[in-house]
Amino acid sequence: MQRRHKTAHTLLQPYCSVNTSVTTFKNNLDGLLKSITTGAQKNGGFFNDTAGTSADRMYGLAICYADGNLTTCNSCLSTVASNITTDCPDSKVASSWLDTGPCFIRYSNENFFSVADTTSSLIMNPYNFSDHELFGNARNTLFDKLIAKTNASANMMASGEESVNGTDTLYGLLQCTRDLNHQECYKCLSTLINILQPPSLYAYSLGVRFFGFSCYVHYEMHPFMLTQEDVSSDPSPSSQTAPSPNPVYTTAGSGTVPGPNPASPPAAIKIRIGLALSPKVHLFRSFHKTHSPAAHPVSHVFLCKAPIVCRPFNQTSVIGSLALSLALFYIFTLSRAALLNQLLVI
Repeated sequence: MQRRHKTAHTLLQPYCSVNTSVTTFKNNLDGLLKSITTGAQKNGGFFNDTAGTSADRMYGLAICYADGNLTTCNSCLSTVASNITTDCPDSKVASSWLDTGPCFIRYSNENFFSVADTTSSLIMNPYNFSDHELFGNARNTLFDKLIAKTNASANMMASGEESVNGTDTLYGLLQCTRDLNHQECYKCLSTLINILQPPSLYAYSLGVRFFGFSCYVHYEMHPFMLTQEDVSSDPSPSSQTAPSPNPVYTTAGSGTVPGPNPASPPAAIKIRIGLALSPKVHLFRSFHKTHSPAAHPVSHVFLCKAPIVCRPFNQTSVIGSLALSLALFYIFTLSRAALLNQLLVI
């Protein structure tokens, strides 16, 4: 049975570990959640910390995404911190976002700092750009530029724009959690960007927000608000990540599209609704809420870590989908019957 929250927000499907019940753990977790949410609010949208000692130590981080209002993010962090312990009762490992909020919280009893984790959830615009080759080239060019800027950024983020066809412009944002070094950030962003390449379901979508455990990818065909500025750094040559050769991705019926510089292409991912994508994730889709102007409604896609079972949040949307299917079947049956009657009359 699905839990219902008292808040007006909807949590993207949380990731929870096996239950445990330890008073020391609960005390440490309460202290950790307070520390990282308060710290992120006071330190420009990011903070990581630990609580407890030895075997009871907990690790956590909180981040505000650069395309969200910091005041809204503070409210988002408080909401997620409050609800995550309800959604994942007594779990030593949990991560959660708000679908309408610009924040992310993660904690674990194992040290995950400084290591990229590309487990992710995604919100996409269901409409595609008509010229696939032009769009693919522009998006990959934009991502190449932004990855390079992120690698030189002190706050591990970069934003920019790229013309698609002289009329339409693509706007993008890349961001990593600041516990990562530039190489791990590069690895995380490259992996998520690779997932967006053809023949994926998202290859030509007009807009995508990709929420990774360690990084964030956002692009749209219109400008969006940025509340954090790119801050350039001057890393030493030894800390620079050596660029990898650009791979070439084949797009059906449109030649080839140069790809962004991925650290290493991920294993092939077949998109099948409701079936396993890989040993770690499952894909589910829901269409119960929009996040953009009415002309381009956005659907939800949830990726959940095994062995957690994902369920759509809005039961009404599921019932609506079933009702629509039954209605279409009924119309088809009536049409078929009418056609048979006409044939019999003839």
